[in-house]
Amino acid sequence: MVNVFSEVIQECNVSLYDASIVDLGPDYHGKEEVDLRDEWVVPGLIDRNLHIAISMLLPSRLAAALLPTGITTIISNPHEIGNAMGMGGIRFMLRISQAMPFDIFLRPFPAYPQRTLKQRVPD
Repeated sequence: MVNVFSEVIQECNVSLYDASIVDLGPDYHGKEEVDLRDEWVVPGLIDRNLHIAISMLLPSRLAAALLPTGITTIISNPHEIGNAMGMGGIRFMLRISQAMPFDIFLRPFPAYPQRTLKQRVPD
């Protein structure tokens, strides 16, 4: 097991629940056991500020590109699609992000509608 907190590679039993690592220890036994001797177990990485719209990819295509790099979760600010398409765009992003082997969390953003140049620059 590669422990990303202690920066140590340790030989141990890994306890999983619902496909997530929940604990490490020397003497765990479970209903199902898999011998991973000579294999590596590494937790997935999280990208905490990825803008899906800027990637110009659908979430499923973005996941296919990121999973091989070890990234399994992204936290995204949907302000680009929100500004361009409003709540309908955000609902679309949420809907197409479901049922993937990849976690996407949309971070809320402050309401700031797009403004024209005339609205931004005083006369």
